[in-house]
Amino acid sequence: MCHSAVSQKIIFNAHIIADHVHVVVQAYRALQKIRIRVMNTGL
Repeated sequence: MCHSAVSQKIIFNAHIIADHVHVVVQAYRALQKIRIRVMNTGL
């Protein structure tokens, strides 16, 4: 069961939000994974 489903069962009026800092961190991590994969394959 994912985090949001658990939150909705426990806290009925909960709203799922994402602040800009966490969105940027997730985007950075995703780009890092792609960059490392490309570097390791020699493209």
